[in-house]
This record gives sequence, C-alpha cells and structure tokens, in this order.
Amino acid sequence: MSLFQVQKQSLIQSLQFKSEQPVGRSYHTRINEVGVKFYYALDVPKDYQIKKAYPLHIFLHGLVSRAKGRKKQALDASLADFSLPDSINVFPMGWKQAMWWTSTQVDNIHQIIEDLKTQYHIDTNRVFLHGVSDGGHGVYYLGAHTPTPFAGFIPIIASPFVLAPQNGAEHPTFLSNLINKPWLIINTSRDQLYPSKNIAPFVSHLRKAGATVEFISIEGAKHSVAWYENYRQNIIDFVNSNQRNPYPERLYWEVDAQLSYPRYHWLVIDDVLPTEDPKFVSLLQQGNSITINSQHISKLTLLLSPEQFDFSQEISIENNNELIFKGKVRFDNAILNKWYQVDHDIAQLYGAQLQLNLH
Repeated sequence: MSLFQVQKQSLIQSLQFKSEQPVGRSYHTRINEVGVKFYYALDVPKDYQIKKAYPLHIFLHGLVSRAKGRKKQALDASLADFSLPDSINVFPMGWKQAMWWTSTQVDNIHQIIEDLKTQYHIDTNRVFLHGVSDGGHGVYYLGAHTPTPFAGFIPIIASPFVLAPQNGAEHPTFLSNLINKPWLIINTSRDQLYPSKNIAPFVSHLRKAGATVEFISIEGAKHSVAWYENYRQNIIDFVNSNQRNPYPERLYWEVDAQLSYPRYHWLVIDDVLPTEDPKFVSLLQQGNSITINSQHISKLTLLLSPEQFDFSQEISIENNNELIFKGKVRFDNAILNKWYQVDHDIAQLYGAQLQLNLH
C-alpha cells in the first residue's frame, strides 16, 4: 500500500457521522462571517443510515428579489414536492439582498454543502444543483463560476442571459465554462419570460462546444411548474445516470481580471496578463501527458492526484505547443492535507502540485 493510500485510509477512518442527526424535514440557520443569517430547509430520508452514502440535491427557488422571509419559509411553496427519493435534499433561502448570482449567496450555498458533509454521509460525486426561474438563473451562475463540487445542473424555466450586471450579477458570467458538466435544461413553449424557442439556440451552442446537454421543451406550458410531477422521472433518470468525475481529463476555464473564481477541479489560475481580451485555459490529460492551450494566462497551478497520474513515471506538460515541464513529482502529504482542508472531499485528493509560469 502506497503512502497516499495509507493517508487516504486514515482520512476515511477519521470521518465520523453521528446517528442522532435530524431526519425528515427540519429548518436550519447558518450565520456567515459578518453575521448575516441564512435559512434553509432540509429533507433527510427517515430511514437514513450512517453507513450509506446519499446523493445531495440543492434546490434554488424563484422570485429571489422578494424580501427576506422567516426560517419556516425557507422551503418555498413551489418546491414543496421537489425532494427526490433516497437522497438528502436542501432548500436554501434567497432574497433581494442575497440573490443567487452574488458572491454572498454562492459562498452560502457552498458552506451549506460543507456543513452537511460533516453531519451526514454524502456521496460527494453525486451532488446536484436544481433551480426554478430565478433559481434556475442561479444554477447557470454557479455552473459558470463554481462547478467543481457538482455532478450536474438542472435549471428549470430559466435563462443564462439574465446574468447581467443590471440584474445584480456580481461577476461576469463566461458561458463557455458551462461546457464542463452535464446539464438537464427544462423550458416551456409558452413561457412569457424564457420560452423554449429562445433557449434552444443556446443549447445547440453548448452541444457544439462539447457539452453534454439534455433539453426538454414542455409544449403548451407557461411560466410555472404545474407539469413537474409528469417529468419527475426524467430528472430522476438524469441524476441516476450522472456522477461527478473528480479528476476530469478535459478542462476549460475562463476567468476575469480579478480572478474572482480561479479554480476548476485540479486547475487553479494564479495570474493573468493585463488585457481586456479573454483569459482562459483549455486542457487535455492523456495518461501522464498534459496538453494546455492558454490565452493571456501568466501563471497557473496544477493539482495532481496519484489516482489520476502515475507518480512513478515522468509527467510532461505542453503549453501552446511548447514543452514547459517534464519530470517526476513526489507525493507530498502536506499538499494532500492542505487541499483536503479546502475541499473536505475523500473522492478528490491531491498528492502534489505544480506551479507553472506560462509567460
């Protein structure tokens, strides 16, 4: 057994889930670092077993521009029957000062996930984000900015084109970042706001760029989810047929000049050139070879896992057809612990990191 495997087993054994955690429906409050209270509802199977790993589903409600409600209003009435079977389901609350496309709310959603991972036995490769209307816009926002923890995305009667500064979007949304993960996109033909015909060209663009997208247009339906029960099985089939690859072989990531969201899985963009032009990395891993195509990126870090690379052999890296690294890396327990403290994810562990200067 390698040192990495020994350390991984040690981390697995350190996971302790308490059997007295709430089951059924419960309501919770988390308080962020500046004292803002965020409410969420939680549905846990009544027969929850701590030895079994459960999928996690996060549902974002619509009409996020409303005033903040009370804790017991965290479960929006329109989502009351959305919980999926044999899963842990969570329903965060958004409001006008904490819309889904702000960093405050993005941080809240990720912290809820982190909190639940310490309380319940969650399958971290089966975490899905769902959203209706404004919540669906939020799904697109998180999919373009912080997709790493998620296995797939399900926006319903929503549009990515709402995510503009005039609508409160805090950071630019690079739609090309959406190609990284599977999508189930559901729109309706008679929606007064986001009809299927307006979303279909966008879906076609994603598919041509390499994204895995299932698109459902519900004929005759308007801007509502009255049809949801008839399509529940489509959603169940989607989540049952997709799970996260924690070490994807293909990566594409575009960033803003401020590096607001610099990481996607094992790629971290550390610095960019001073330009208004697009700044991105496209990366392909084949065995121990990594081929990078980058534009206006000056520094990046690659997080390497012994579960993805053979550390006993040389790793070669090319950037824009130029060899920039060739050599072996050593497992470093400090790196494993550093990134485990960030991710708290047994399924996604790193044993080395390479910091590369591209310019």
